[in-house]
Amino acid sequence: MNLTKIFSFFLSERFAQPLEQRFQQQLEGRARGIIGYIYVIGGIVPILFLLYASTVSAEFFYTVAEPRLIYLTIWCLICLATFSRFAVLNLRQSYLIYTLAGTTFITYINSILTDNQLFTVPSVLMFLIGLVIAQIGARVQLYAGVISIVIPVLMISMFDVWLPADIGVMVLLVIWAIVSWLAALILEKNNRRLFRYEQALEQTNKEKANLLDKEARSNQFKRQFLAHMSHEIRTPLTSILGYSQSYFDPSFNQEQKDSAVKTINNNSLHLLKIVNDVLDLSKIEAGKLELEMLQIDLFDLLQTVEHSQRRVATEKGVQLDINYQWPLPQQLITDPTRLRQILLNLTNNAIKFTPEGGVVSLRVCFIKSSGHLHISITDTGIGMDKKAINQLFTAFNQADNSHSRKFGGTGLGLYISNQLVHRLGGEIAVKSVPGEGSCFSFDIQVTVPEPVNWLNYVPKNTTAKERMNQQVAQYQAKVLLADDHEDNRKLIRYWLEKSGIQVTEAENGEQAVEKALLFDFDLIFLDIQMPHMDGVEALCMIRANGYDIPIIALTANALKQEVDGYLTTGFNDHLAKPVEAEAFYALLAKYLTDLVDDDEPLFDLASEEFQKLIADYKSSLDCELEMVKHARQADNWSLLTKVAHRIKGSAGNFGFSQLTDAAAALETCLRNNGLNEREQLYQNFLNQLHQATRV
Repeated sequence: MNLTKIFSFFLSERFAQPLEQRFQQQLEGRARGIIGYIYVIGGIVPILFLLYASTVSAEFFYTVAEPRLIYLTIWCLICLATFSRFAVLNLRQSYLIYTLAGTTFITYINSILTDNQLFTVPSVLMFLIGLVIAQIGARVQLYAGVISIVIPVLMISMFDVWLPADIGVMVLLVIWAIVSWLAALILEKNNRRLFRYEQALEQTNKEKANLLDKEARSNQFKRQFLAHMSHEIRTPLTSILGYSQSYFDPSFNQEQKDSAVKTINNNSLHLLKIVNDVLDLSKIEAGKLELEMLQIDLFDLLQTVEHSQRRVATEKGVQLDINYQWPLPQQLITDPTRLRQILLNLTNNAIKFTPEGGVVSLRVCFIKSSGHLHISITDTGIGMDKKAINQLFTAFNQADNSHSRKFGGTGLGLYISNQLVHRLGGEIAVKSVPGEGSCFSFDIQVTVPEPVNWLNYVPKNTTAKERMNQQVAQYQAKVLLADDHEDNRKLIRYWLEKSGIQVTEAENGEQAVEKALLFDFDLIFLDIQMPHMDGVEALCMIRANGYDIPIIALTANALKQEVDGYLTTGFNDHLAKPVEAEAFYALLAKYLTDLVDDDEPLFDLASEEFQKLIADYKSSLDCELEMVKHARQADNWSLLTKVAHRIKGSAGNFGFSQLTDAAAALETCLRNNGLNEREQLYQNFLNQLHQATRV
């Protein structure tokens, strides 16, 4: 071990490029002045020796004058080649040539001409010590030491006999060459260590400067955020509060009340969009925005966007068209939620800035060579100049401040859309002419599954209302339904019994395991979060007893990584809350095979049974409301998280989608310890809960 350390000491260290280059440049920059000083001394000393020789005798002067003048000539050339504007030598090359020339003439003058051998040692030592002082590197010092040994050996070897003085000179030169090299080696290691510290300090300072800059930008961002949110939230709230108070004014007739409710609804939807934008913004800024890549029907998604935006366009008197460039794949793999969000943001923006009588066109094509879906949204609106385009994708920015006052909006839509397009592997491009309109286009990377239908027409897609009235298959089957929420069980039982299925209920995991082991079932629905024993534990116990019947995870936790975890644990499939009827019946068709022909419709939303379920659910919300209030008064956020999760998984089943969204936002915030947002989200959740109980 000690030998290894000793050996490693003599090895030359090197940094990785370009750090090594910076280190060498730093050494040369620091050594340049020292070497220049050494060269000055190296020119003055020979001149002084010449003057001294002239005082000794004319013969001695003429003996040493010629070699000293030759040396001075070479010295001048080296100086010019190193320090003038015609420089062709770097410091290392220059000093080695200087050492070679100086050692040659010193040895020649002292050992051959004047028989003054011992004077060679201090003269050569000047070159070696000067290089140590310059600290230009151990490798150059080693080369200089070799030169200071080899040149005297070669020149003294021209004599037949080595005098004792000659041997003494060589011994001293070897000693001093080794000593100077070791000194240079130690200095270089210290220089490298110091350089490493300097680089670390410089990096720390840069990081500190970046953090300060980031903090400054963050503070500015927060100021902008508060200013914009204060304006954007207060504006619709003014309408909501004003019209809600006016609604109870006895002088209001029915037409005015209907108009007030419509205004309140529109402003509530605007507030919901603001909340969604803020949640997305917080995820983007925190780097926690996740994508869920799924296989989707392209035309279903586009028609959903069209139906949503056509109502907005019609109300404003704007024509909305969708143009398809054929052929297009019917199925794609991408994140449908984020793609829909991008399309809604861009089309809504185009409609907002297009005056009555204008046209908004959405064009769709697929680029096979690159695997990109290309979509462009063109409008005949107010347009923008280049300066406005350059600022478009900045948070809280609109083309003109007057636009915010006239058209409304937080300025977050385009910023979020741009971030989402980047996450989906694409770019947004903008073309616009003031007064003529704008065109927003983007490409996203998608995967086309194989096999896939390439279509040259828009397939007929049934609407949700049409699907409700379609016939559904009847089953001869027994199903175990385990869920701790009574209203959820009532609704799902209602759907199952409409399909002729015998249903057994369980309120928790323990009951589910007991009934699964006592009776035979064709399918089991297990809620994940239940008291006494959760769904995962119940699943493990059922599987441990050798039961391989299909078991479905019934959960409001529908993120991809969570679903993958359930499937890995042993669930056959999952059903997300709030439950969508289509997904529910698709699971029945997948796992139940004993069919009975029946013309019974899927279910009727207006049926007496379903209306009774809704009424029962609304009654249960009164208890939930009181629990929420007491939990908030006691600052029991853990209980609020559980209640929000429970309502998130049930409200949507009975048509309270806004309550589901509010509960989901609050639960996510509380689980992520979002202290700054929780009060606002709690108030939104409480308002939605109040509204649901009064409908």
